Amino acid sequence: MKNYIASCLLFALAIVLGCGDNIQNPTPTTSSDAPPGLKAFSLNNASVQLQWSAAFASSDSTYQGYLAQVGTTRDTLSRSTLTFVADSLPLGASLFSVYSMRQNGTLSNPATIRWAPAERFGTPFNVFERNNAVAVARPDGFDAGTSSLPPSVFAIDSGALSIGTNLDLFFNGDSALTHQSLSIWSANLLVGSYNHTLFSTQTDAAASLDFPLAAFPVENTFIKDSIAAIDNTIYYVKVVGDPGQFNYARIHVHITQAYPNRIIQVRVSLQRSAGLQFAFSPDLDYRRHLPLFALISLLKG
Repeated sequence: MKNYIASCLLFALAIVLGCGDNIQNPTPTTSSDAPPGLKAFSLNNASVQLQWSAAFASSDSTYQGYLAQVGTTRDTLSRSTLTFVADSLPLGASLFSVYSMRQNGTLSNPATIRWAPAERFGTPFNVFERNNAVAVARPDGFDAGTSSLPPSVFAIDSGALSIGTNLDLFFNGDSALTHQSLSIWSANLLVGSYNHTLFSTQTDAAASLDFPLAAFPVENTFIKDSIAAIDNTIYYVKVVGDPGQFNYARIHVHITQAYPNRIIQVRVSLQRSAGLQFAFSPDLDYRRHLPLFALISLLKG
């Protein structure tokens, strides 16, 4: 009798919870070896590159390769392919899923990530250190662009006017002939009418913007209005007080010339959609993602 009740409950749960999130009635999932380490980064404002690690040994002949799905579109990939570029994406965030696929056509559980494409500026912007004894002369500032314009370099001084639609920051290396560690500051610390820029406590060492993430830094990490500037590092920044424009950017810093006349190259990936981060956590509705044995355990417990 207990087995009969448990079977009925499992059947009812299957009806209520459904059998997955895919749109096109995929081949039933029979393996749990989802591709590990799924990450993403924006190539431009309509393309995203996915990257993952091998889900099976190269000698395992039971696997055919991988399957990448974006919305209702699916692409079959070879066994050796561990990257995929999704292009012609709509505005906003998309849900990406990557499966391992066996020779018989069955799929693993999906590895999933939500990511929004962003405007990416691969050409570096040079920022020059103004290290002298003139009080109003500061290191060059940098705005990471607006909802319609690319980034530009600008000189920060106490008489500067507000640039209200930019994500404004500057590189601080001291204003007198004193060797000081380089740091990045929100421009509003010097000129209060500039936008307040916040840096995430998360940074990543990288040689370029070609650095994939499993998720964009969460909102509560954007708490610093200045941060140490380290060569070949990616910083994650947010503008405060300008909700009509963009809010987030990834900035890669490369220091090409040392003190006292430092030159900093900056590359930017700018999220032009107002209020939208690059990445979001996958849909973690546990009822739709728990494997069958976990449902059985819940019933028993």
